[in-house]
Amino acid sequence: MARLVEGHDRTHPGSDMLGGRRAVLGVVIALLHDSGYMRRASESNVENGAVFTKVHVSRSADFLASYLPTIGYGAEAETAARVVHFTGYEMDVDDIKVADPKDRLLGYMVGTADLIGQMSDRMYLEKCREYLYQEFVLGSIARERLPDGREIVRYASPEDLIYKTPGFYEYVARDRINRKLGAADRYAEAHFDGPSLYQAEIDSNMGYLREAIENADLNRLRRTCYSLSTRHSKAA
Repeated sequence: MARLVEGHDRTHPGSDMLGGRRAVLGVVIALLHDSGYMRRASESNVENGAVFTKVHVSRSADFLASYLPTIGYGAEAETAARVVHFTGYEMDVDDIKVADPKDRLLGYMVGTADLIGQMSDRMYLEKCREYLYQEFVLGSIARERLPDGREIVRYASPEDLIYKTPGFYEYVARDRINRKLGAADRYAEAHFDGPSLYQAEIDSNMGYLREAIENADLNRLRRTCYSLSTRHSKAA
């Protein structure tokens, strides 16, 4: 997020710059955009914060609204609670209302940073298989029971999620970055003064995955990833 802001302000001098205060706000939102997964003290009966997957962004917005006044950003708390929704799918991007175009741009950057940051991780593929699938199971994303009793199966197994990841990138993530989020990833190129290193790593990950799928050899995803806790999320 900091790199995107720097890339923007490097190429938009004067009054078009986001400026220091808005830059710090953007970084704070980025740092706390998934805070909604944390269990509150009153939710000790909840085994894992992943059950909040479908509503975690709204919970993050609530946390930001209460936290920002404690660090001198009370005036921006309401805006931040809206901007954080650019990282999720609870609200369509077009329905997120912010008064200042610069705050909307901040939202584009936060949403973009979330996607390119995670998908460029050199262990992204292994994390999808080892952890994301379990998160989707606990959050009723992998399988969802409809009110009429029918079941939607989005991901039947960790391997099924992996096989569908290239399609997610091409038709969901890439479209979201380019169209919904205003192609804000271009500011990474401005920061690096050349090709985006994030995009280079994403391309590498997707190329490696496609080759593994074509060869029916998911054992090629063998990097070791770990979690401080694979069962419980920290109570907040």
